[in-house]
Amino acid sequence: MRAALLDDPDSHSLESIEPGAGPRKVVVASRSTGAAAAVLHKPRMYGLVELIGDDELFVSAQDLGAKVDPQILAATGGWPVLIDAFISDRVDETIQELPAFLHREVLPTLPSNVVAALFVSLAEPLGAGAVRELFGAKTPSCPLLRQTGAGLVLTSAWVAAALQELQKTPALLGRPLLDRVADIHARHGRPARTLPALLAMGQAAQALAVFERAGGAFFGYLHGFQPLQAILDGFGREWEDRTESLLFARIWCLIKQGRPRDALLRLEARYPGLPVDLRRVRLSHRPYAHLARLDISEDIEEPPAAQIVMSWSRVEALLPADDFLARGLVYNTMAIAFLRSGQLLQARRLAHEALDAYERGHSPYLAHFMLVHLADIALRQSRLRDATEHLRRAGELLTASGLTYNTEPLIIGFFMARLAYEAGRFEDCPAEIEPTLQALLQGDSWPGLILTIAAHIAFAAFWREGLRSALEAVEQCVLTLGRRHGATPDRGLAIVRVRLYQIARRHAEAAARLDELDLEPHQQLSAQGEVDEQLVRLRCEIARPHTAANTGIVIARLLKSLAQQPALETRHRISLGILQATLHHRAGEHALAGRQLRRALRAAESEGLLGVLVEEGEFLERLLPLLIADPGPGNDGLAIFAKRVIQLLRNLPATSLHSKHTAGVSRQEHRVLTYLTDGYTNKEIARALVLSESAVKFHLRNLFRKLQVSSRGALAEAARRRGMTT
Repeated sequence: MRAALLDDPDSHSLESIEPGAGPRKVVVASRSTGAAAAVLHKPRMYGLVELIGDDELFVSAQDLGAKVDPQILAATGGWPVLIDAFISDRVDETIQELPAFLHREVLPTLPSNVVAALFVSLAEPLGAGAVRELFGAKTPSCPLLRQTGAGLVLTSAWVAAALQELQKTPALLGRPLLDRVADIHARHGRPARTLPALLAMGQAAQALAVFERAGGAFFGYLHGFQPLQAILDGFGREWEDRTESLLFARIWCLIKQGRPRDALLRLEARYPGLPVDLRRVRLSHRPYAHLARLDISEDIEEPPAAQIVMSWSRVEALLPADDFLARGLVYNTMAIAFLRSGQLLQARRLAHEALDAYERGHSPYLAHFMLVHLADIALRQSRLRDATEHLRRAGELLTASGLTYNTEPLIIGFFMARLAYEAGRFEDCPAEIEPTLQALLQGDSWPGLILTIAAHIAFAAFWREGLRSALEAVEQCVLTLGRRHGATPDRGLAIVRVRLYQIARRHAEAAARLDELDLEPHQQLSAQGEVDEQLVRLRCEIARPHTAANTGIVIARLLKSLAQQPALETRHRISLGILQATLHHRAGEHALAGRQLRRALRAAESEGLLGVLVEEGEFLERLLPLLIADPGPGNDGLAIFAKRVIQLLRNLPATSLHSKHTAGVSRQEHRVLTYLTDGYTNKEIARALVLSESAVKFHLRNLFRKLQVSSRGALAEAARRRGMTT
């Protein structure tokens, strides 16, 4: 028997059906009040027509059977007309005709609330509030909608696509429907999904009202920068140019995309000549313009003086009392400026102020960033436990926000790697930094972040792969810093290079590069950078030949300067203590050397700082065996820690010997050589390195041969001359 399907036909089409015209079954979906109702009940139609309601007309998965393609229901929603097109391979034709068919045949027959629900559900599922407003306590029975855990959704992908096509021509839908849909979106929808739908319907004014209520200029920080990009594009440049909130949202979006110079151009086009120094400036009534200018300055300009940074707080007076996000950004920019200049106490205080403001403004995304900055500060102050807790909370807030945009997980991962480095777990540090740096070019970054990456990842690369790999890592950081932030060559990165040569025990090259640096124009360093440079210079002086004319005077001056440094943190104090112990040991002041060494080791043990001890391994290799042999009363636990450090140093690869000056000399031979130049006997060297005396003699014979000398004194002199020992 052949079957025909008529969807709510008129009476004329039914009258044309002749009884007895062959085996035929007509399935009619109609309403009891339809125009064809009377015809359908004529006796002559009995047996030919099966009358069903619309709900019964739509088929289910059970009706289709297990062997039918499951994509049919997803595409058609069970609508027989569409199922027939799917099975008959008329998909393209049907999809093309469906928008006009819906507009002409279907939508006019549906209740207005159902039509509104169909268009609202294009953007997102209808939640309980929207359903109650549209349908009251009774759930709608339209087969094109189905209930899910998230709310009412469209059952057919084809119908959804057709409705979206209709939405592109708002005039077809009529003003009452557009206003109803826009109103439901505005009061019940999620802005990130609602706004594109409103813009697609040509409701830009209504969309702007929703945008303002949803955060306005700070929309991206509350709802995500990916949807913000599409929303701004939907409004277009004309709306953006005449609406402040859209303009500032675009500026912060450009900053997030790693385009601070483009952001500055957009800002300057509307507000030319905004200053960074606000001390003697009469501020306008446009606080967001000033705030955007300060935020951009963090990305592409040198860190300003502390007095200028403090002047930024004047912007806060222009802000509404309840604008917590803007207030947080004021504190945020000030905290980063102080962090860049190494003024950690001020940076920490302001970071906590920003964190509190972000939490009151209900932005877990921004709060996570401040926790990352607090972790950075804690790491610089060698407070590993605090840094770990800050990073844990930052990760939780980032996940809770659901707003990961580009580099956020990478930044958290990098700081976790810094923690691993400081704890001596070099295997947990990334082996390749290129992906991280490439991401920073297109996303969130700040100049101090890249310098910090260089200072730690390069050292980790040194222990894994040697000096060449470490220096290449620094060069990558230099290039990224210039491309991303337009910064001039950073003196801090130059100091990192010198430090790498020192760790590699290539002191002559380190001194030469330091001399070259002194010929360059002076560049302001952060407070911590000044300490790092002074420590590098101190190591350089310690490594000079003992006969240098003014070595002692220079060392004394450096020691005095370092002792007076207010920015001296725990990590610096540990290094300084080890260097002082080395100087006392060299002068035969063993009691003073032991005291300084024990103080440095206690600080390192209490904070779990092993990375700094490894960096000072050249000096500890000589000092630790003495402590282990004679720890002194009450220092047995410290001796155990010293043994752990010795073991860590011995397990490191022989990367420090990759030098033309030490080519052919094994790591163990180099260790023997360093003790010999300090005047140790064979027995003392054997005890220090836990070797037999015969093994020490074996290494010495190899050294005599390789350096072409025949006495211990000549060997020591040749080693110093070639820069192999200090």
